[in-house]
Amino acid sequence: MKKKVVIFKEKSIIFAVSNFNVETFFKIIDMDKLKKESVALCKQSIGDAPIEIQSSKKGEIFEFKPSSNIVVFVNEGSLQITFGMFEPKVISSGEFFFHPLTNKSMIEVLTDCKATIFRFPWDVVFCEHYPMEELYSLTRNTRIDEVFVLHSNDVIKHYMNTILFYHDAGILCSYFYEAKQKEFLYLLKAFFDTEQLSHFFLPILNNDLAFANQIYQNLSNVRFVKDMVVFFNYSYSGFEKRFRRIFGMSANKWLQQERAKKIYHEINCSTKTILEIGYEFGFTSPSHFNDYCKRMFKQTPGRLRKRGIRAMV
Repeated sequence: MKKKVVIFKEKSIIFAVSNFNVETFFKIIDMDKLKKESVALCKQSIGDAPIEIQSSKKGEIFEFKPSSNIVVFVNEGSLQITFGMFEPKVISSGEFFFHPLTNKSMIEVLTDCKATIFRFPWDVVFCEHYPMEELYSLTRNTRIDEVFVLHSNDVIKHYMNTILFYHDAGILCSYFYEAKQKEFLYLLKAFFDTEQLSHFFLPILNNDLAFANQIYQNLSNVRFVKDMVVFFNYSYSGFEKRFRRIFGMSANKWLQQERAKKIYHEINCSTKTILEIGYEFGFTSPSHFNDYCKRMFKQTPGRLRKRGIRAMV
């Protein structure tokens, strides 16, 4: 049986390593030099990096609003996430979930936790021959009422361990982690079927990702449909036609749904008073806000908040 040999060239020295593994690789090369070069090459700061490792202690609770679409993989421990109008979901070691940039979330650390965060642009690409639009055809009329979680297999666990090893070894180069990020997407495509992937990425799936991306990125700049029409320089009828084709509903209905999600999250997860939340979202009186919550959520804001507090305990 032939031994597996990997060739690594450092200046004029060529190393041949039998039965190559990561630990052997780092024993051979100059780690201090590698760390300096990787820091020098790093083009992005923490918070923007393609892959980031974060550790948190049991009992920590924080609001999370990512600046991009992310996948969170729990390496160790467990956490509970609440976002949108979903029920709280516990994520344990070896599990991972997709968090769209359009959502705020509340995260409670249940046990000391280490997590790997993958940051993606809007148009997640598995490979050149497998665009995200292909998953969209599987999601028509699909509704999911909870955070959709994928469970890792041995191959993905091994991959995640190498990411931790590289991180602990001091490699910080974002170019390197962009390549590892692509590798992660290849693994998803290899080990999960199209139905699982379509449910996982459901929050961003549609048949016009570029237009949808612009809508989401500028959502905070608009309040009414007329604002969107002006912003995108469309005629009202042209904008509405394209919007319905992508989102499956009128722009006004969609905006109302997005507003409701934000209000629901603020009531359940923020430390603001009910009065502050009401005024923040343009309600002129507590009774007006109370009536809105009864109509949209079938409960008063006070009862919603008590329910949210119980879920976090």
